[in-house]
Amino acid sequence: MQKNMEAIDCVLAFLQKLPLSNSSIRQYKIYLRSSIVPYCEANCIESFSDEEMQAYAEEPKAKNGEFSKSTMIHRR
Repeated sequence: MQKNMEAIDCVLAFLQKLPLSNSSIRQYKIYLRSSIVPYCEANCIESFSDEEMQAYAEEPKAKNGEFSKSTMIHRR
């Protein structure tokens, strides 16, 4: 799990270098820590590979087989 937290910290540091508002960065931080971290913990993922990223991206489809707009925005 430590590798994932370090990766999240790197992503957040990268985002702070982009022309994004503080609230956007805060939303990414909340989403990463409230969605990806629990997913990794539940699936015993210590390093988020491309295959695991794909599985994560496909997981929470709505009943009709589609993502909501807000879910897609965060997951991309």
